[in-house]
Amino acid sequence: MKRKSSVTQKQVAKEAGVSQTAVSLIFNGDTTIRINEDTRKHVLDIAEQMGYVPQAAARSLVQGHSNNLALVLLRPHRQVFNDPYIPNIITGFSEVARQAGFRIVVEHIDDLARLSVIRTMLKGGEVAGIVLSGTIGSHELTTQLTQEGHAIVALDSSAGPSLSSVAIDHLAGVDTLAKHLVGIGYRRIACITYASLQESHIQKRLKAYQNVLKQNNCDDERELIRYGNYDPQSGYTAMKELLNLKKQPEAVYCMNDLMAMGAMAAIREAGLSIPDDIAIVGYDDMRFAAFTAPALTTMQSPEIEQGRKAASTLIANLKAASPIQEIQYLNPELVIRESCGWQKERKKMTHTVSQPILSVNQY
Repeated sequence: MKRKSSVTQKQVAKEAGVSQTAVSLIFNGDTTIRINEDTRKHVLDIAEQMGYVPQAAARSLVQGHSNNLALVLLRPHRQVFNDPYIPNIITGFSEVARQAGFRIVVEHIDDLARLSVIRTMLKGGEVAGIVLSGTIGSHELTTQLTQEGHAIVALDSSAGPSLSSVAIDHLAGVDTLAKHLVGIGYRRIACITYASLQESHIQKRLKAYQNVLKQNNCDDERELIRYGNYDPQSGYTAMKELLNLKKQPEAVYCMNDLMAMGAMAAIREAGLSIPDDIAIVGYDDMRFAAFTAPALTTMQSPEIEQGRKAASTLIANLKAASPIQEIQYLNPELVIRESCGWQKERKKMTHTVSQPILSVNQY
């Protein structure tokens, strides 16, 4: 089949009765020269009627880079879009990218054998730069690419010194949350993770929680740790196991709000009260956290802002003469609601936290 010839800017200009330069300025989003809004609308209407499609490749040649930015998910877990983290990152990332005239694409790399996809995307001009979620096994490649002048920003502070990164200080968040529970007076505090110990970040967060317990002479027993698997059902199952212990926990730290939601269902099913019998805290401050019964105490994780800052840092790298190499940390914030039992007078309130609790917002 013979392909229909493409409509050109020159043809659009002739039909609209304007210069080709004006058409080019309109479709490239150039605001350095003011164009009457009626003229702009007229040109766009004519272009639509003629079936004109701007050529991204040609526009990229003029701009010196692609019009796309990529969010690359390196070895994401199987429920990556059920968990709110990546959707929140995309929300912030796309907001800044759109304002700067970019589109975003999302690429999954499930196997380290496919790391060459990153090289192809950058060196082939498919994208101008990459925000990388997950960096294990990619250091050698990303170091080489940044040395060649390509823009890459990581969402992980362990990405290596060659990359800019925008990370959330989750270890400080865990420390704050655990100290909050200890400060209320709880001594037997269980933990439900959202993944297995095979994940290095789970190991780090678990250690931060255990350090607070040790510093304050709390029960620190292996039986008080259970491992979830990203979905609320695994939090429910883990809590059922904790309830079957001879000595039940006084409080439970859930590593995300989804685990907390499942745990709360198990506690209610057992006929127990939250927080009178067992206190619950989560992490992330998902949208439903304020509407659980009782409302969930949790750490507010600034994931949308992380997406914004990653995008703005990436765009700054594109404009910079040499790669920007900096690590930025965002701080989570404790949101105190009813589920932790902070309102209660407890017999163990005489217990003193070995380190001061950071400032919090009470809701």
